[in-house]
Amino acid sequence: MVALLSTACGGHSKAAAPQTEWDSQWVTYRDSFKPDPNAPKPALSVGAPVAPLVCPSTATFAGVDQLVADSKQAMYDQKFDIALTLTGSALRVQPNDADAWAIRGSAFYMLQKLDEAKAAWSRAYTLDPCKKEIPGFLDQIKAQSK
Repeated sequence: MVALLSTACGGHSKAAAPQTEWDSQWVTYRDSFKPDPNAPKPALSVGAPVAPLVCPSTATFAGVDQLVADSKQAMYDQKFDIALTLTGSALRVQPNDADAWAIRGSAFYMLQKLDEAKAAWSRAYTLDPCKKEIPGFLDQIKAQSK
C-alpha cells in the first residue's frame, strides 16, 4: 500500500496493479491530479517559491479556482505542504469549496496526519456527496486507526 501511494503520487517507478478496491479508488483519485497538457502553465512550478497567502479581501472566486488548480499541481508534484498552503488560502475566501477540502484531505493523508485528513475529507463529502471516492478514503483511515 505504501509503495503504491509513493509511486502513485508522481514517483518514477511503476506501481503494481491495484490490490484492493481502495487502491483502485486511490489510483482514480490520484489520476484526477494529472495536469492537462493543453492547459496553460500553472503559476506554481518546480523550483518556484511558495505562493504567498492570499488576503481574502483581495481574492476573487476566479482566484480561488486558480489556487485549487495550483494545489492539484502541487499534489501531483508531491509538494503536500504547498498544497495545504494553497487550499488554506482558497478556503479563507470560499470556505465551502468541496474540491479544496478534498485536496486538503489528500495532502494531510500523505503527510500522515490522519485526523486532519479525516476531518477535511468528511467536510468535502458533506459539501459534495458526489465525491464517491471519499468514503473509501475514510474507510482506509478507519482501518489504519485500528
